[in-house]
Amino acid sequence: MGSAWVAVGLIEGFEMKVSQENLEDGVLKVAVEGSIDLPAAMELDDKFKSFPDEITKLIVDIGDVGFLASIGIRVLVMKAKAIAENGGRMAVYGAQDLPARVLGSTGTDKIVNLVDDEAAALASVSG
Repeated sequence: MGSAWVAVGLIEGFEMKVSQENLEDGVLKVAVEGSIDLPAAMELDDKFKSFPDEITKLIVDIGDVGFLASIGIRVLVMKAKAIAENGGRMAVYGAQDLPARVLGSTGTDKIVNLVDDEAAALASVSG
């Protein structure tokens, strides 16, 4: 069963929508849509922090994210580190061209497992 919430962005018309779904084998899927600017990143961070420590397999779909601020990258990195500290794995997938370039050029791909699609993300956190 999934749930969703919306965070209103700093610029009118920019908002982030997020849903979550529990998948098989204890995998939590989070799908993000829209822009991850400062206010949206703070909301996403709060949501990530609300997940129980038992979540050790997290996949994050950013295929519908058109804008990713540096604070949004920080949120992804911090969650990946927290999950790794608990012996788990996190994968981010589906990045569009601009967010993919930003993630690659900042070295985020050295900390966060960035993959192309959901199947690769599932394999990454399960293997």
